Amino acid sequence: MTIATRPPVLNQRTKDYPQLDTARSFAENLRIGAKDTLVKGEGWALYWLSSHLDILATLLRANIYAVVALPLGSRQKAEAGNFDQLADFRGWILEYDTELEKWILLAASEEIGRDEFRRLWCGLKGE
Repeated sequence: MTIATRPPVLNQRTKDYPQLDTARSFAENLRIGAKDTLVKGEGWALYWLSSHLDILATLLRANIYAVVALPLGSRQKAEAGNFDQLADFRGWILEYDTELEKWILLAASEEIGRDEFRRLWCGLKGE
């Protein structure tokens, strides 16, 4: 007798979070005008990455950007400025060096933890 494997519950399956190179490409897209976005506003853009992940790219300060991968259903909290209420995400804070024309990683949620990432994001955003 074969035992069938139960499909994972949507919120419990492993999310295919992007890596740093992909985060850089979303930051670059926002920097040059936010083309190919799902929704955009002043200083931010939302991208659809997969059937279960959105990407929110935000200009925090001059040449400093945050790129956050969010599970579906989380973007409303992020758009409303309730970033501190997000429990599940992966994020990067990047700086664009205009002289060298390259991206520099300032912080990654995987390295510093989500709480510290939230603190940095809010501090740089001026909230």
